[in-house]
Amino acid sequence: MKTFLGGQDVWDTVVEEYVEPENLAGSSQAATTGKKAWDTLETAFKGIEKVKKMIFDYISGVLSVVNQLERNGEEMEDSWVVEKILRPLDPKFDHVIVAIEDSNDIDTMTVDELSGKL
Repeated sequence: MKTFLGGQDVWDTVVEEYVEPENLAGSSQAATTGKKAWDTLETAFKGIEKVKKMIFDYISGVLSVVNQLERNGEEMEDSWVVEKILRPLDPKFDHVIVAIEDSNDIDTMTVDELSGKL
């Protein structure tokens, strides 16, 4: 059981006391003005933009390499590039990758479609 839960990164919850996350909707609803509610939500989700930028930068780097290879005569299929983008992503993206693979045909997906889904 410890190995299974450790593999899912939830063993710490068993060993340590579970701390329930703050309800973001409640904290923004407690704000007295729209500006305060907006600031609360903006602060809570600030990290999401950083992740999106990191993914965009990574995809841009892969596409730069693909473009260089194509200029040198290599032919690259979008499905191959999509697989190369998905493979080295951090394990925290595993659930996203599985959802993308289940809901879409990876063999026909373009890099632009993948970028929009990540």
